[in-house]
Amino acid sequence: MLFRVQNPQKTGASGQFPEYSRYKGVLMKDFFRRCGYCNDSHYYMGGWRGMQIDHFAPRTPFEYLEHEYNNLVYSCFYCNNAKSNNWVTIDADEPVSPDGRSGYIHPREVVYSDLFKRSVRGGIVPQNDLALYIYTNLNLGLLRHELIYTMERIVDTIKLISKTILENQLDIEVVELLTSNQDKLLREKFKLELKFRDIIDAR
Repeated sequence: MLFRVQNPQKTGASGQFPEYSRYKGVLMKDFFRRCGYCNDSHYYMGGWRGMQIDHFAPRTPFEYLEHEYNNLVYSCFYCNNAKSNNWVTIDADEPVSPDGRSGYIHPREVVYSDLFKRSVRGGIVPQNDLALYIYTNLNLGLLRHELIYTMERIVDTIKLISKTILENQLDIEVVELLTSNQDKLLREKFKLELKFRDIIDAR
């Protein structure tokens, strides 16, 4: 399954704001309210206030890029904290090692989507050595990523069922069957939400 459906946009202009923190609203829209690295919706981080701004090429040692829009990533706490100042070269313009096996790809790059797939259960699966490096260093194997992905798919399916019922003249038996499936999905989502709360409380 695809890792993400939408690639982040690039709408901000370099030098638009004197401080990187003021780009947060722009980045939120550019990244479709999702962490650039793990693709989790910011809803599960408490909205935009719970999100952070990652410096793709870290501020230490690349201080001159601190307020550069092109170097900023809308990020959840988990990915931002895990990545920290990790960088594999001495050049901000060379995010990947010469052998191509370690380093980072900017999440705005279309090729970032090709680095990962989703398992049947919704877990993130690295597709090559570079992806494995990113996966390992950003802790993309955390259960929270799998749970969030699955809960979002359940919500999407429930919405589709509701739309199908509203927009079509269906036999009562079909409506009852769809509604029954909707109820089962809601119960499953509730179980996943409890599991999600447990791992959050355990932090």
